[in-house]
Amino acid sequence: MTTQPWAVAVGCFVAGSLAAAGIANATSAPTKIPDSNTGVITACMKKKTGKVRFINAQKGKTCTKKEKKVTFNQAGPQGEQGPAGAQGPIGPSKAYVNSTNPWIGFVVPSTGKTVASLSLPAGNYVLAGQATLLRTQGGTTGMSCEFKSAVGTLTSKPGWATVDLNESEVVSLTGTLTTDGNTGVDVVCKASGADAVALGGGVITATEVGAVAVQ
Repeated sequence: MTTQPWAVAVGCFVAGSLAAAGIANATSAPTKIPDSNTGVITACMKKKTGKVRFINAQKGKTCTKKEKKVTFNQAGPQGEQGPAGAQGPIGPSKAYVNSTNPWIGFVVPSTGKTVASLSLPAGNYVLAGQATLLRTQGGTTGMSCEFKSAVGTLTSKPGWATVDLNESEVVSLTGTLTTDGNTGVDVVCKASGADAVALGGGVITATEVGAVAVQ
C-alpha cells in the first residue's frame, strides 16, 4: 500500500510538527492568522507534494481541489493532571541531648524544679525526658514532670512516679515542640506534698523531624 505525501503531511500537523514539516514549505502567511474569533489557523497542503500555504479563512479564502485543508489552534486544550509522584526519601534528622550531673542531688519542691534544660534552634521536634526520684527522708512521696518552653507550640505528656523511703524511681515524659526561632525547653518536676530529693538529675532529648502532627 502506497502512502500519499499529503497523508504524511497531515500526520505531521496532527502531531504538532508543523514547524518542521509545514512552515519550511509554506508559500504564504497572511497577516490575519489565526481567525480573530475562533483562534483557528487554516492552511492548504498540496496532496502530491505536501507543500503548505496558509490562507485567511476568515476572509473567505479556500483551498483548491488539489489541496488538503488543515486547521489547528495555536494552543491546545489543558490536559488532565498527571498522577502524583512517589514520595521522596525522608531527609536527615538531628538529635539534641543534654543531662545534668548524674551524681548531683537537689530538692524538688512542690512549686517545681528544673532538672534538665536544652537549647534548640528553629524547627519541629519530638521530645523525650527523664528524671530520677530518690526518697531520703519521710514516707512515700511522688513527683510529676513535664516539659516547659517560653517560645513555640509545645505539647507535653507528663510523667508521674511514687517512691518509698530510700528507694528510687525514674519518671519518663514525652512531648513535641514547633518553634520558628531559637528557644529553650526544660524538664520541670514537682513533688507532691513534702519535698523530695532527686538524685541522678534529669535527661532531655529532642529529635528534629520534618513535621509534627499532634493527635
